[in-house]
Amino acid sequence: MQAGLARRGGRGKLAALALVLLLLAAAPTHAGWRRRRGRGKGRGRGRNRGRDDRWSIADVAVSARNRSLVLMPLPKCSVVFFHHIEKTAGTTLRAVFQRSAQLGEFDLFSFVNRQHRLSMQILLANLDRLVRTPGGLDNLRLLVEIHIGADLSHPYFFLYTLPSLLLIRSRLRAAGCACHLVSLLRYPLLQHLSWHGHFCAGRVPLCFWRGAPNCQARLSLGITCHDSAAVPELRGHHEGAVRSMWEAFDLVSGLTKHGRLHQPPNWRHATSEDSAR
Repeated sequence: MQAGLARRGGRGKLAALALVLLLLAAAPTHAGWRRRRGRGKGRGRGRNRGRDDRWSIADVAVSARNRSLVLMPLPKCSVVFFHHIEKTAGTTLRAVFQRSAQLGEFDLFSFVNRQHRLSMQILLANLDRLVRTPGGLDNLRLLVEIHIGADLSHPYFFLYTLPSLLLIRSRLRAAGCACHLVSLLRYPLLQHLSWHGHFCAGRVPLCFWRGAPNCQARLSLGITCHDSAAVPELRGHHEGAVRSMWEAFDLVSGLTKHGRLHQPPNWRHATSEDSAR
């Protein structure tokens, strides 16, 4: 009898635990919603009640949509090229990619040189071979981090690498494979300070350091920000090149001065002002 009660008690605990987990999963967890609920205490509580209910319903909808994205099956074929510009939090993003690759969600190639050298040529040649092979793209999930490599004045990425990326993207999409070009920008002042802290700290004090202007625009084209005293100024045709390049990308987001992820109003590309910076 005692054993039966123990079993029933164990089942009851499991049922209670399952109910708690179910309630937690269904409850809205948005931090902003909790903050807004807290503001109503002791001041205009009745007046803000309807507004709080409206926010809770919206947050439940957002939470449900996020869960649906998490539960969405992985695509049959997907290739993403991530243009990692120095000092834009790309290393943090790489750590996320590496963990996902460890879990088997996709294959990851890191530090592929942006100057269209041998590693990039081999990668693009293999993708082109898979496109022409029947069934070669089945279950292909690949993420390529394009990083390091720049010239003092010649925009290698814009003139050589980008056309090849656009060509392979069109071929992959024509074959039914999702392919996207993405990048991440950063608030210019923070990128400037981060560049000094990584490359120049301990040698040149910040108050005496003259960094290369428009560093993110330079790196995005494949022009270096090192040796700032010798780098030539960017001209009008550079600005046009940066604008046309970002327009060719599928997603360009950035970090604001507060370190938060910012998605431009036109999510397909950053504004020309952000690109010029």
